[in-house]
Amino acid sequence: LTSYQDLLEIACNNDGAGIGTSSELDFAALAGQSYVIVIDGVLGAKGLAHLNYRVDVTQPPVPPIVQSAPPTSETVYPGTDVRLEVAAAGSPPLHFRWWKGNTLMSGMTNATLLLPNFQASDAGDYSLTVSSHIGETNTSPIALLLPITPSIKLSLQPDWISFEVYVPSGTQCQLEYRDSLTEGDWLPAGDPVQGADLPQTIGFPRSDAVSRFYRIRP
Repeated sequence: LTSYQDLLEIACNNDGAGIGTSSELDFAALAGQSYVIVIDGVLGAKGLAHLNYRVDVTQPPVPPIVQSAPPTSETVYPGTDVRLEVAAAGSPPLHFRWWKGNTLMSGMTNATLLLPNFQASDAGDYSLTVSSHIGETNTSPIALLLPITPSIKLSLQPDWISFEVYVPSGTQCQLEYRDSLTEGDWLPAGDPVQGADLPQTIGFPRSDAVSRFYRIRP
């Protein structure tokens, strides 16, 4: 040890804000390892520091473990919000780092990863590294996939009917209709829908037919 910069911080706490108060800190200590305790005054305050310590041999250091994680594969429709949450345990403090593929995600240092308004560029494999001064562990890759089949959602207004259609990029589909579920030919409703990275909205005036059925066909 030649300077404070050579130290690797394990834990830090500051419960004191004035004269007569105290700070308390717990951390797991490995046998045979040397530790340095650095004490500093709040806002540069000086004085005497009384250090008390207790070694609890009934609680040995526990390396990080992953208790639960999201499924290893999940299909996500563009525009939805994604939440990946991992439950981990082990001797504190625990540190979290999220990865997309082999790239470390900047600023993602919590056990929960939020991906709002999921886009095609967000698709890929995600994983979490949980580490402490005792060791580290990694989750299995979590694959967030775009749908490979089209989908359709119906919305009704008094004089208008609209559909939110998702067609995978690089493909096209045709929205079709007929007035009987079992009889007659399916007729095209508008032009073919070209694939895109986001869902598309298609609307038509409401029909006077007693019933009308819709489908989307590759």
